[in-house]
Amino acid sequence: MSPEAIGSFQIVEAALRTSNGAVVQPLRLGGAEIHPVPQVFILGRNYPNPFNLSTIIPYRLAMTSTVQLEIFDVAGRKVRTLLSERQAPGFYEVLWDGRDEGGVYVASGVYLYR
Repeated sequence: MSPEAIGSFQIVEAALRTSNGAVVQPLRLGGAEIHPVPQVFILGRNYPNPFNLSTIIPYRLAMTSTVQLEIFDVAGRKVRTLLSERQAPGFYEVLWDGRDEGGVYVASGVYLYR
């Protein structure tokens, strides 16, 4: 007799491997909702670019990580910290509303993020 469990379960993290050891993401697993986990860290291109009042910065985490996302002007001065927290693996986006740490809209121009 094999053990069985009845009820609702939350699988926090799972990976499937092929017979040659390659990690794959399942597309369907019965009635389960699948949230694929990125295989690598990516800090994506913001959109829209150029932006008028706000822009979205996408990023991906392959493992639980402390994320710190900062905006800088072209002289290298920090304009604003958008995010500083620990996050689980996944696909994320953060909105920059074009304001500095004091809530004041910054001048038009080129800004960098990391």
